[in-house]
Order: sequence, then structure tokens, then C-alpha cells
Amino acid sequence: MLVAFCLTLAVGCGGGEPEPRAGASQSASQPTTEPATESPVIGDLYLDRGDCVREEKKDTETAYPEVACDDRRAVAKVLSRYLDDTVTDLRGSDCMDDTDLLVDMRASLGLLGAAARADEGYACLRNLKEPHPSDPGRGGGPGLRVGDCVKVTESELGSGLIRRSMGAELPCKGSKRGSTYRIVKISTEKRYAGGDCPDAAEEFRPTSLSGESDVLEEVEFYCAVER
Repeated sequence: MLVAFCLTLAVGCGGGEPEPRAGASQSASQPTTEPATESPVIGDLYLDRGDCVREEKKDTETAYPEVACDDRRAVAKVLSRYLDDTVTDLRGSDCMDDTDLLVDMRASLGLLGAAARADEGYACLRNLKEPHPSDPGRGGGPGLRVGDCVKVTESELGSGLIRRSMGAELPCKGSKRGSTYRIVKISTEKRYAGGDCPDAAEEFRPTSLSGESDVLEEVEFYCAVER
């Protein structure tokens, strides 16, 4: 009798429906909230001087929404901005020499679904980290600097005369020798006023830059040596 009683008691203690785990129904019924959409513009002006941006890919194009400069996604910082929408690349811009990136503000805002305003043209930015294409010898930037390399082509003028002309800027590293020259001097003085090239350097006029209009109109000539 004692054994039967203990068995009955054990069955009775184990019977009944199991209690639901605490919080299971509550977590299932909690509504999910969508993450807040970031505004592409933080301050009063889009891409104002000192602002930082991140990259956002839009199919084959890239937009540049603003972020805090200490944001881990930040890639570049604005050096200057201009109210002009006719510039398509750095060569025709008024950007400073240290500019790595040119952003069409209206195009970027359009990709981000934001309306453009009349005070938005293009902005000049520098990468926060390497690489810096605008540094001397890297092959980029708004204009030619001492230390940059350019492609030089030859054309016959007749009577045995050959004209060498400066072409596009190239990265010095990895460029083909013999057709690449490194700029060693940029003169703003006319030759008769004391401007001259160092020994072994050839003189090139700004008008020989593949038809491009040089942004430094005060430049009289470039001095470059063959690599």
C-alpha cells in the first residue's frame, strides 16, 4: 500500500498542462519598428565647407549623403563649394590642388530623392584616407603640380622638325618609360623676364595640354624631364 500511494502521488504531481514560458507571448505580440531614414543633408547647406560624406551606390552611379566626420562610414571631407553646374570634371573646376573628388551636388541630391536648390553647384572634396589621387605623381587632381607625370607625344612638322606635346596626366608609378615626363618646374614668369627651365628639362606651353584650358592662367610654361 505504501508503494502504490507513492506511485499515485508521483503521477498526480506530474500531471496538468505545462505553464507557458514567461515573456513568450509578449515578445511575439510586440510591434516591429522600421529604422529611421537618414537625411542626406545635416546642416543648412548640402556639402558645406567642412562637411563629410559617405558613399551610397545607386545602380551605376554614386551619391554622397552627409554624415558626421567621426562616423566610421565617412569617406571624404568638403574643401570648397561653387555655385556652378557646368563643371563635369576636376580639370575644369576651381578646386584646390588637394582635391581628390568632385561632386555635382544637384545630381547627387537627385539620386538620393532630395530636391536641389539654387545654392548648389559642385563641391570639392578630399579623401579622409589613402589613396589621394591629387597628391603629386598620383595621376589625379584639378591641375598639374611639380612632381606630376604627363604623357608626351611627338608629331612631325616637316623639314626634320619634331614637336613634343604634353597630354593627359598619368600616375608616375607603372607608367611607360620614354613617353612619360615628370614636371620639375612650373613658371609664372616669361622667359625674357627670367623664367627658364633647369638643365635637361624641356619646356612645354600650357596650350599643349591636349586642348584643355589650364585653370592656372598665370602659368607661362612647364618644365619636364623624361622618365
